[in-house]
Amino acid sequence: MVLNEEQKNGKFKIGWFRKNSIKYRSEIIIFAVALAVNLLALIFILWREQQLGGFFREFGTFSFPLLPKDSTEYYALAKNLLNFGKFSLAAAPPFLPDSLRTPVYPAFLAAIIFIFKSAISISIVQDILGALAAVLFYKTAKRFFSDRISKISALVFILEPNVLY
Repeated sequence: MVLNEEQKNGKFKIGWFRKNSIKYRSEIIIFAVALAVNLLALIFILWREQQLGGFFREFGTFSFPLLPKDSTEYYALAKNLLNFGKFSLAAAPPFLPDSLRTPVYPAFLAAIIFIFKSAISISIVQDILGALAAVLFYKTAKRFFSDRISKISALVFILEPNVLY
């Protein structure tokens, strides 16, 4: 049977996907497990917040997992960048500039809030980045250790409480 050019290209595309999905199977699995664990941790944190009755800071109709000081300040900077175009921690004018923080992370948070219109989207994006970090951790460990040790290390990294939170 003779394949025309279009059929050859279609077969190539399917073969390319199959070949690369097998080649990067470990990375795909680590990313999926890390993302699932991170999202489950977020769901648990939000559920537990309701049980405790307001340990976290209140945002509108729900409590968002934002602990005092550092997280609160980054969030305030992001909101002020969005609402007033000012890099300030002040809640009202005059907006004095903040000199202790760099503007990249608050601008990143502001972009997430602007795009998704939700504070909870920050946690979801952070969970995706955390899952990518687990893959990078695995790839780096694989340069120095065996594949098995690298996978175990990535799993420990995924389950480490500070990384989860």
